[in-house]
Order: sequence, then structure tokens, then C-alpha cells
Amino acid sequence: MSDYKYSESNFENSVIELFEKENYIYECGYDIHRTNEEIILIDDFKEYLFKRYPELSLQPEEIDAVIHNLLSARGTSLYETMKATLAELRKGFVLDRSAYGLKDELIEYFNYD
Repeated sequence: MSDYKYSESNFENSVIELFEKENYIYECGYDIHRTNEEIILIDDFKEYLFKRYPELSLQPEEIDAVIHNLLSARGTSLYETMKATLAELRKGFVLDRSAYGLKDELIEYFNYD
């Protein structure tokens, strides 16, 4: 029988190491300047959207709509709100581009590739 004990810290460090091997830069959550109420880093997320979808030439109002959709998930309890937010994160957001004479586009919150 092994004396090795699994811990959350071991898992976190392993994941950080894997990401660093892929050239991601690790920043401790305590060092990121944000309030506890902010669930996403808005500026970083906007940058992600512009980089992920350069061919769409997203307008600032469209970026705001994508962010608003993610932040506006509501439920009857904290659990239901978190469940609704997770569902939005998984399925993405269909961005209505009719105001620009363009077809709707699916915006994914994560690049699964």
C-alpha cells in the first residue's frame, strides 16, 4: 500500500505545470486585481473574443451583449444561478447580428480546441 496521499494542492500544481508547458502564464488569483463579486476578468475576456473571432470584426456593443448574457444568468437560488451560468458557459451564446445585416453567430466562451 502506498503512503502517497492525494491532495487538492497536488492536483492544482499538476494542472498549472501542464498549462505552463503549453506556454500559459500562471498568475495566482490573489494577485489579480478584481473585486470578489467579479466572476470574469472583463478586459481579458474582451481580448479573448477579439482574438478568437477576428473574422467577425465584433463591434463593442456585440462584445457587451456577449458579456451581459454570461453575467445575467439567474436562478431561484445560488445553486440554480450557478447551474444556469455553467449551462451558458458550456453551450455558448448565439449573437444576434441582424442590426449589422449579418447572420447570427455562435460565440463560444471557451476554445475547446
